[in-house]
Amino acid sequence: MINKTKLFSFALLLALPFSLGGCNKAGSNPLNNKSVTLTYWGLFEKPETITPLIKKYQELHPNVTINYQPQSYTSLANYKELLTTRLKQEDSENASDLAPDIVRVHASWISPLSKYLTPIPASVYSSSDFSQTFYPVSSTATTVNSSIYGIPLMYDGLALIYNTDLFSEAGITSPPSTWEDFRSTAIKLTKTDPSGRLLQAGAGIGLPSNVAFGSDLLSLMWSQSGLKVPDDLETQAAADALTFYTNFSRQDKVWSDAFPNSVNAFAEGRVGMIFAPSWVFLDIWGLNPSIKMAATPVPQVPSLDQATTKVSWASFWVEAVPKTSANQDVAWDFLKFLSEKSQQQQFFSEAAKIRPFGEIYSRRDLRESLSGNQPLAAVVGGAESAVTAVTVDRSGNDEYVAAVNDAVAAVNAGTPEKIALTTCKKTLQQLLSRVR
Repeated sequence: MINKTKLFSFALLLALPFSLGGCNKAGSNPLNNKSVTLTYWGLFEKPETITPLIKKYQELHPNVTINYQPQSYTSLANYKELLTTRLKQEDSENASDLAPDIVRVHASWISPLSKYLTPIPASVYSSSDFSQTFYPVSSTATTVNSSIYGIPLMYDGLALIYNTDLFSEAGITSPPSTWEDFRSTAIKLTKTDPSGRLLQAGAGIGLPSNVAFGSDLLSLMWSQSGLKVPDDLETQAAADALTFYTNFSRQDKVWSDAFPNSVNAFAEGRVGMIFAPSWVFLDIWGLNPSIKMAATPVPQVPSLDQATTKVSWASFWVEAVPKTSANQDVAWDFLKFLSEKSQQQQFFSEAAKIRPFGEIYSRRDLRESLSGNQPLAAVVGGAESAVTAVTVDRSGNDEYVAAVNDAVAAVNAGTPEKIALTTCKKTLQQLLSRVR
């Protein structure tokens, strides 16, 4: 049921006047010392980051050999298709040779892929232990019919990233915490020439073509209005959020399609604020090592009771074990080992040897250790109340992202919000029906 105190949250903002004022038990000795070889399909992490942990596990279990294979891909959608094809080979006589023993999947893939995966044994993580160890969104995203199908070894989600030099030049002393403040800050940061051409963008937001993670951002706004996607997209609250989102380009003119992708524009020092996961910091530093930036949690929405929401947006990956694996108990034992506190800390340390920081800890009991780390603290600051959906960008869910972006494009072209959202809802429902 839609939360009525939040239903008209973005309507309030629009009305406000603007003023610049089932496996074998995984134990300590997997398969009783029988020789076992695991194939582990990884993503993103280089072998030198995870090899020390593999060696550490193999010292405890000399009978186990683990072949870590980071997958190359032309796109995450391509990887998703390849993985899905392999997992569907379960009826093949050589199924165990076609699929790996451990795979990295996006959390949003768990539900459609669960029929090809094996659930976590209660001896590895009970439902209670899992929910106590990891953030609530991890349980929500990986649970299908009361069974959990993946262990998160990392966490990430949206943060508001801002250029501290541009803030100082504009006399802005602190980042915005509400969408009303965000709007006024974006307008204050915007600069144009006498003809109205945008010289400095206040924020990368409002358009579908050159806003990175735009579908995440609009989905966050819908979630902050208490809406479920796609079920509630034909409501007035969904239309209000879409209007608020597109008004940044249509009305406030803080962003333009003449600019490059929002991440690149930010790296060039041409935009004051963008929204992105923590790993985008690494990309920006790669493009411009001298840029001065910081991050803060995403803005929140006012509600009718004068409070604000506490809803953030997550996008993360989990490790899963295919049904085709002949070594499911060993695979889960190894993943339980990797998810333990000391291993996560070592994993982060190994990654930090080759880049500024490692992947954010997935464990709740390690959250405070990131409190002084930019931009990681900004992301985990909202992790306890984060949500996610299939509309996350950079996750291989290209068709779902396109459905949201098409709605944004339609409104920017003059289509009424409710008509654009009706089409978006229908498209998302059709896509979801294919994988059920």
